Amino acid sequence: PEQFTQMQELGLNKAYIKKALDKPEQFTQMQELGLNKAYIKKALDKPEQFAQMQALGLNKAYTQKAFDNPEQFAQMQGLGLNKTYTQKAFDNPEQFANNYQKLLKLHTVYNSIVSKVKKNEFDVHGFGGGNTITLDGEQKTVPRGISKIWSEITDEHGNFKLMDDVDSALKNSKSQANNRKSSRGATVVSIFFGSYRDPKLKKAYNEISQSFD
Repeated sequence: PEQFTQMQELGLNKAYIKKALDKPEQFTQMQELGLNKAYIKKALDKPEQFAQMQALGLNKAYTQKAFDNPEQFAQMQGLGLNKTYTQKAFDNPEQFANNYQKLLKLHTVYNSIVSKVKKNEFDVHGFGGGNTITLDGEQKTVPRGISKIWSEITDEHGNFKLMDDVDSALKNSKSQANNRKSSRGATVVSIFFGSYRDPKLKKAYNEISQSFD
């Protein structure tokens, strides 16, 4: 009864009252955020998007920005941006729009590295042949070149980040991949120091390099 009264006070018509009654928990969240009638209607029209905003923990101001810029919000979701980086993107929407295609390439590389790490496809050779990265709260050892690319595109928790200088991150990551996709010959010394690249690692760097084309 109380919720129904709130819906009537907002001036929702019959169709939106039905939507609100079908999603009572979401309607409560909308009320708690302090959304006005116009944004409540947007939230009721797009409950999945509203759920994503809630999952990120966006406040009223950023929830409204997300509804006002649905395409950009979808792009941010596609890049897997967390709350901090989503808010940063909404604070600089033109910059985000200009950098989106570059971020997309870097995110493809991010996904590739994550996939290969989870499948244990990176062999680290020799004494001190790799560096440690953080992924899903765990420490993983990967080849140095991979760790350098990783540091360009992720934060200390291993989340894909919204870089302050996307051009620099793209340039440095591409350079690492291009410089390391050629295979070094295996010798006793190079194996010990981890400085040779097996065909599988060479292939990985080549795939990453192609992501930038």
